[in-house]
Amino acid sequence: MLYQIPSWLLATLVLFVLHQWEWISLPVAVLLFALLLVKDAVLFPLTRAAYEDRSEHGPEALVGARAVAEQPLDPTGYVRIGSERWQARMARGEASAAAGEWVEVLAVERLTLRVRRASEPRTSR
Repeated sequence: MLYQIPSWLLATLVLFVLHQWEWISLPVAVLLFALLLVKDAVLFPLTRAAYEDRSEHGPEALVGARAVAEQPLDPTGYVRIGSERWQARMARGEASAAAGEWVEVLAVERLTLRVRRASEPRTSR
């Protein structure tokens, strides 16, 4: 709700000026401000989710996902997760992966996935 304070202040200023210029009466200004507050209170549960930290989104959500190597990963190459193509690098100490082989995402380093050969194939996330 703190994000709404600037809009409340701006609305108060605009309504005050409109009242001073006699374009609206005081009861109408108060009613409009009350409607603004009610609107914000009603929409708060819907908009709150947009401001919450959701770590299951973005590249970090790919950790644990299975991907298919599009080309040999020796040690770098490209993998496909669903319809997305990602640059990947084999984890230290891991053997290379052949094209078409399943790999598992261990970490995300900028826009490169750190992967290892998957123990068993399954569908990607």
